[in-house]
Amino acid sequence: ALAVLTGLAGAYPIPLGPKVKVSLATAPTFVAVLLLPPALAATAVGLGMATSQVVLKWRWPHILLNSAMTVLCVGGAGLAYAAVNPTGALFFSWPTGLAGTALAAATIYLVNRIVVAGVASIQTGKNQFRLWQREWKQDAIQDLALFSLGFAGALAYHLTPWALAFLALAVVIAHKAFARVMVPSSSKPAAVSDRARALVAGSGSRHP
Repeated sequence: ALAVLTGLAGAYPIPLGPKVKVSLATAPTFVAVLLLPPALAATAVGLGMATSQVVLKWRWPHILLNSAMTVLCVGGAGLAYAAVNPTGALFFSWPTGLAGTALAAATIYLVNRIVVAGVASIQTGKNQFRLWQREWKQDAIQDLALFSLGFAGALAYHLTPWALAFLALAVVIAHKAFARVMVPSSSKPAAVSDRARALVAGSGSRHP
């Protein structure tokens, strides 16, 4: 189920403006880390992300590289969570559960940013770590919001496994709703275009 949810989140990023889309995939990724053993979480999320990239028609070298990065990131976060929470306490329990949850989130953030900056530096021949240093606050705030969403999703799943189905439906509905708002102004009224600009201005996201 988490592989499907991660795939949906990756394949249906939320459009916030021209060439600006935000993927919610970090949220189900975090749910997997909190609910599954490290190896199973890495497998499920890696499979989901690879499937979403196939749907988006990425090139196979990029799919393999990103899948490997995902498995590394999720596996590392799962191991960090287990190291701090060796008794297997619930992720929302105090203190080991919440401490493991915080460390898992930090691991996902740091491993993802460091690997991405490293690969980008190799590809461009420029030091992308400087760009990351300038934008880390914005990236951290965005990821914190997604981690919070994932934490809420894991809590909901703890109450009922059907919560994941509603989360998947919410991702698809959000994608369709925002996609309609972002239709070019030539085919929509000016008021809709103003709404789109307001959404972009308030999103704070600069990622393509």
